[in-house]
Amino acid sequence: MLFVDDIVLIAESRVEVNTNLEQWCASLEAKGLHLSHSKTEYLWANSSEEHHAEDVVVCIADDRVPQTDSFKYLGSIIKSNGDIIDDVTHLRSTLMYGSECWPLRKAEERGLKTAEMRML
Repeated sequence: MLFVDDIVLIAESRVEVNTNLEQWCASLEAKGLHLSHSKTEYLWANSSEEHHAEDVVVCIADDRVPQTDSFKYLGSIIKSNGDIIDDVTHLRSTLMYGSECWPLRKAEERGLKTAEMRML
């Protein structure tokens, strides 16, 4: 394996995230791979732990991992507040991408409109 992208670690606390991240980094390094510190970020989407508990930070070695409110994983846009409107909008544009140059017949056009209405 020469290149890995879009890996998600899921945990119930920031302490557990740090533990899993350390284990992941050690596993990668044992195989001669490295985690990109500049491309790594975390999303906080759990309301069971106090969000203002900033005494525990997510780190790789001594580098603090930046927090984000949304990210794209396997084509879906995941947001910390659970909102899905960006994902719905993205899926709609993905379906229609390139369709302006398709030579459509009426039946195909109806099929596309049906798919779009189902998504909406």
